[in-house]
This record gives sequence, structure tokens and C-alpha cells, in this order.
Amino acid sequence: MVSNSLYNPLATQPAGAGTPLRAEKEQDMALWEEFRAGSEAAFSRICREHAKVLLTYGKKMVNHNRLAEDCLHDLFIELWERRQRLGATDSIRLYLLKALKHKLLRAAARQSRISLEGAPVEDYYFSIAFSFESALISSELSAQQEERLKASVAGLSENQREIIFLRFYSDLKYGADR
Repeated sequence: MVSNSLYNPLATQPAGAGTPLRAEKEQDMALWEEFRAGSEAAFSRICREHAKVLLTYGKKMVNHNRLAEDCLHDLFIELWERRQRLGATDSIRLYLLKALKHKLLRAAARQSRISLEGAPVEDYYFSIAFSFESALISSELSAQQEERLKASVAGLSENQREIIFLRFYSDLKYGADR
């Protein structure tokens, strides 16, 4: 881990400033451990807190609502069945997003009868549909700014658009901020 303050925003903060983030990680770790130990209440809470973001992510990733719903359902079933063999995590949302991504890629490949072996991970479609709030904000921007933004987003790769979604729409942080 790089200790440079450019890469570790917590390094320049006064003592105690990172407490909410640490507390959130500790809560996630405790909730995950309860779930792994067999707590149905912990599992239910995980599902309630993360299902909406996961479903939105899945629908954007595969652009197929039914497939995203099925994969999310299967993911939660597999999590419960395999809970005792799962590893520890300090970010449940990140863990679930990664697991759903892999499940969606495998399901999409099965559906189109294309093997993922040897295929680059970038061979999937990820789109961003801007929310109503974004539309209001962009209506206030000048036409020139809006055109530049659209051109910039269109020029991004699918992975880059996915990163924007994860960072700004799923509230995931980069690196040490997670």
C-alpha cells in the first residue's frame, strides 16, 4: 500500500477524521460475519440494503432486465447456500457487485453460446442512462458544455463508463477510501 498522501486521503486527515469510514467498514465486517455464521436477519439486511443498487448495476451491464433479475436472485441463493465457505470482506457492496458482474458475464455468455475462455473481459456492453436529476442539471448547462460532456462520455470505453457508474451512482470509493 502506498503511503503517499495523494493515494491515501486519510493520511492527511486529523486523527478521528476517518472514523465514519472505519465505522462503516467495521459494521460491514460484523454484518458479514453474522451472515456467514448463519444469521437470517443479517442475510435479510444485506439483501434489503444492496438489492436495488445491484439490480440497477446488473440491468445497465447486460441491458436485459430479466437476465439481471435472475442473476441477482441466483447470487443471493448461492450466497446463502455457500455462506460458511465465503471469505471475509470489509465492503459488502463491492463484494456483491464483483460477484454479480462475474455471474452476469457467465450468464450472458451462456445465453449467447459464447465461451468466455480467451475472450477479453471488455467484451460486454455497459451503458449509462442519466437520471432525471441529471437531466435537470444538464438542462441548466449551456449547450456547448452539454455537447462536450456527451462527446467525452461517448469516447470512453465500456470499462470507463462502468467505473463512472460504480463511483458516482453506487457510492463506491477508490482505493483506501472504500
